[in-house]
Amino acid sequence: MPTISWSNPVRRRGKQALAPIPNELYLEILKNLRPPKAEPWLDRSTIRRLARLSLVCRFFYSVMAPWMFESMEVIFRARKDGSASQELRKFCKAVGARGEAAKTAAKYVKRCSITCLSIELDKPEDPAPIERACMSIYSKAVWHMSNMDNLNLSSVTVTKEFLLSLANLCNLKTLTVEDCLLAEDVNERHLRSVSSLKLKKLVATYTNMTGLAILNGTVAAPFHRFFDHIAPASLVEVTTSSWYLVKLLARRKETLSLETLCMLFVNDIHLLPTLFQRMPSLKTLRALGALQLLDEPDIPFRLDSELLPVLEEVHAPVALLSGIIPRRPISNIQILQLAEIDPVVKAGDIAAFTSSSSVIHEMQIHPHLYSQYPFFRHFPGLKTLRINLIRHKFDSSDQKDIHEELSDVRLCHFVILPCSSWLRIPQILTMIFNAYPMHPPLHTVKLELEERGMVEKFLDLPKQHQWISDILEPKLPTLRCVRLSDFMQWTYCERKKEWIPMLFPRYARVVISLYKTFRGSIDLVDFGGYFHHLLRHVKESDNWDEDSD
Repeated sequence: MPTISWSNPVRRRGKQALAPIPNELYLEILKNLRPPKAEPWLDRSTIRRLARLSLVCRFFYSVMAPWMFESMEVIFRARKDGSASQELRKFCKAVGARGEAAKTAAKYVKRCSITCLSIELDKPEDPAPIERACMSIYSKAVWHMSNMDNLNLSSVTVTKEFLLSLANLCNLKTLTVEDCLLAEDVNERHLRSVSSLKLKKLVATYTNMTGLAILNGTVAAPFHRFFDHIAPASLVEVTTSSWYLVKLLARRKETLSLETLCMLFVNDIHLLPTLFQRMPSLKTLRALGALQLLDEPDIPFRLDSELLPVLEEVHAPVALLSGIIPRRPISNIQILQLAEIDPVVKAGDIAAFTSSSSVIHEMQIHPHLYSQYPFFRHFPGLKTLRINLIRHKFDSSDQKDIHEELSDVRLCHFVILPCSSWLRIPQILTMIFNAYPMHPPLHTVKLELEERGMVEKFLDLPKQHQWISDILEPKLPTLRCVRLSDFMQWTYCERKKEWIPMLFPRYARVVISLYKTFRGSIDLVDFGGYFHHLLRHVKESDNWDEDSD
């Protein structure tokens, strides 16, 4: 790691020297200003705050510099007006030009994200040369970021120069490539350079499932050539929509160390046994899009009991779950739907779920399933229940009463809530937990909702508290945590004997920004002074700069 020379801070009042403060005390104070690790990309106000502190003295700079440069997010447009962040572009140019100060700062970069925004159709110029020029700047900069351990590439054309810089990242552990292309002049020699990487985590997703990408009417080089040269021996986690990559893993002769595998699309379920033979250490499996099960619904999927001996968590359609769960130590089940069809779970499937060699502690289900089967009898050890209220299709003309919908357990289609039907949630919760007089000893209930455009719906805290105290708490005496979305959670405080709301840190600033932007049209309905405290905290920590961008 780079070092910065500094001396102990000298305290003065005018010309009079004051007693020194131990450096340990400074560090104890400053560490409270460090951005939380839950926020991988720093907002500009945080960077400004750290930059101001770094100007106090060299000692403060030595503390702040690693925090300021730890993460770098580059967003640029492939057109002549260039980067969305001119400051970062200048920094990368300085690093590439081998400026000593910039090179030192580059050593602090641990996480980097490079995104090319989509081409604007009203711009007549060819974006390819402009994007290549931008990628040339970033390639030279990345070469000097030798301590980087996490790289995210989104919608960029990976050039041969960038591949060579990628090979220089000996500490890289996580690589994410989303909708990326390979430049036309990339050959096997350039691709072989990345085989030296010892990746722990690989995320490879793209919209076009063939592995080809279309840009300005021409087909770019298939990105799956990149996967041919990734060394899989060190991989512990893989998430991919590339069936080509899955087949590569299945063709390996050696045993892989994978512990987590997420396949966004499963093109051939008959390849899965061969794939799983290579993965005896797999603990988490997600198979999201096995559309073949729709074409072959009567062909049962069965997996040899010797495969996946330590599997603990599986997310898959019902047919795959029934074939995977028996005699394996699975404690977490998430039932996924195929296309727009809600899952139909039969009694035989429930029997397969309960034949796990471990106690089922966590499940994600559709609401009609809880009304259909007595969970307290089939899953007596269940602690966490996720209720999936997301549906891809909603017919606004369907006026069928929710009570009738829930009561008819034969229905496999369940009308789920768009944001305009937020008020139906208490009715749904009532129907679900009134279906049977007894329930498992649930500790956590989470609602899986379509949250886009619904943020303001989560700002009425008294209403949410009423749902918990009037509907859930009487039925579930062991309940201690309720998550109403990915960003809002209620926890029960044993000491105070009351429910306390909490916005997760990475979303709190978003909610406050919405409140500032739409003040008067968005109401923060407070409970227990939570929003009052949150607003005051943000105002004090950021000086509430009304003109900040």
